[in-house]
Amino acid sequence: MEVPTPSLSLLVVTLLLVGGWAAWKGRRRLATAGLALGVGPLLYGVVGILWARVQGRGRFFSVPFGGERVTDGVFLVSLLVWIGLVAGLVWRATRPKAGAA
Repeated sequence: MEVPTPSLSLLVVTLLLVGGWAAWKGRRRLATAGLALGVGPLLYGVVGILWARVQGRGRFFSVPFGGERVTDGVFLVSLLVWIGLVAGLVWRATRPKAGAA
């Protein structure tokens, strides 16, 4: 029996920890990259599974592109959309306050 390596899970957890630490320390670019690359794929998967269950279709539904038939290109574009969305939200949330030096 082959034991699966937790490399993807470890990568996601590492990105989330780095992003959280960077946000706490005020390193905006690193926080944005770490959190977007960690949360974006997770959010894509969770939304895809929940959307498929709501519609009563299969196990996964690629949102916003692809639907039930997911190809590599559609998967990559959809994943990049979710990473970009999370990056935009993190960038906006970590912006300096007005009047702060």
